[in-house]
Amino acid sequence: MPAPHEPICKSLSTLQLYRHLLREITYLPPAVRPHIQGFAQRRFHKKQDNDFRAKEHVRRALTYLRTLRACNSGDKRATNSVIATAFAKKGPRRFELLKEFNASDGSTDKDKLEEAIAAARVGTSEAAPGKPSKPKKFYQKWDEEKIKAYLTSQRTQIEATKLTLSWGVIIRRPDPDVDIPELNIWGKPLNQGLIENKRGKWWKRHMDKLAPPLGEGEWELLGKLSKGAQQEEPEWQTPSRRAKATPTSVEAGPQAWDWELYATKSPATFGRPTTASQLLRTGHTAPYAARKEVRELSPRWYRRTYNRLWQQTAKVHRDPATLKHEFTWGKSIAKIPLPTKAQLVVFEGVPDTASGKTKKKNKGGKGKQASTVAN
Repeated sequence: MPAPHEPICKSLSTLQLYRHLLREITYLPPAVRPHIQGFAQRRFHKKQDNDFRAKEHVRRALTYLRTLRACNSGDKRATNSVIATAFAKKGPRRFELLKEFNASDGSTDKDKLEEAIAAARVGTSEAAPGKPSKPKKFYQKWDEEKIKAYLTSQRTQIEATKLTLSWGVIIRRPDPDVDIPELNIWGKPLNQGLIENKRGKWWKRHMDKLAPPLGEGEWELLGKLSKGAQQEEPEWQTPSRRAKATPTSVEAGPQAWDWELYATKSPATFGRPTTASQLLRTGHTAPYAARKEVRELSPRWYRRTYNRLWQQTAKVHRDPATLKHEFTWGKSIAKIPLPTKAQLVVFEGVPDTASGKTKKKNKGGKGKQASTVAN
C-alpha cells in the first residue's frame, strides 16, 4: 500500500480530520475499503450534531488516522488490525454480525414450537392484570441450540488448525450447565436465580470466543484472496498513490531552522528519540528520529494473512428439508515446493510405488558428486 507523502498536521479541525481519514481509506485494498469507509462515514454523520463527547471522539479518530497511515506505510501490525476489523474479527462489525447470528430463526422442531405456543397462551391467560411478567435473560432471547452447534463446530476447527495458526481462545465444552452443580454445600438444589446467573456468565465468556460467520459471497471472496486474487485480478489490486505536486523551479537556499522548538522546549522534550513505528504513524521527524524505511508488504504476506482469517471464518447454510444449520470453514492453502536435483539424489534406487519402476542413478560429474555428498 502506498505511503503518505506529508506528515499529519499538528492542528486539524474536525472536517479536515474526516477528509484525512477518507483520503487514507481510498488507498486500502478494495476488499477491505468498503467496510472501513462505511464505518467512518456512519460515525461522522451520527456524531455530527450535539455530540457531548466530541473531544474523545476526535481523539479516537486521530488515533485511527495514525493507524491507517501506518497501514499504508507497510506496518504489519496495523495492516493486520485493519484487515481484521474489515472481516469482523474485531470492532463494531463483529458486534453487528453477532447480533444478527444470535437472533432466533424459529424452532426446528414442530413439537417444541407447539409447546412454546401453548405455554405462551397459558401464561398470558393466568397472569395477573396488574403484575408485570418477569423479563427474560439476555441469552434466553437467542437461538441457543444454533449457537451451541456453532461453538462445537468452532471447537473442531480449532483442533484441526492448531498446527497452522493460533486462535488465542480455548473452547472446552459448549454446555451452559457445565459449571452448575446439582446440589449446594448444604445438600439442597440450587436456587433458580443462581442457576440463571451462572448460565449468563458462561454465555458472556463464550460470546467473546465466538468467531461470527460471514455471508457466502464474502466468505468466497476471502478464499479467493487467500489464493492470491489481490495480486492476480485487477479489480482487487491496491491502488497507487497520486503523485506529489512538485514546484517547477526550486530556489537554492539555507534550510529553515525551527528555533522556536529549542527556545520553548526543554532538551529532554525535543531530544527524545522517535521510534520507527511513531514515524510511520505520524510522519513527524525529529533531531534523533529513526531512519524511515519504505516498506512494501509482499504478496506472500497478504496471502498468508487472508488464509489465516479464512481458516477462522465460517459460512452458514440451513438445510430447507431438515432445518438444520451446516457450517463450512476455510482451509489451509499450502503450496509445497518441488525438490531440487540434489535432494532427489537421496531417493536413488528406491522403488516408485505409483509406477512400479526403480529410480535410476544420474550419470555425470554432478550426479556423482551429489551422491558422494549424500552418502
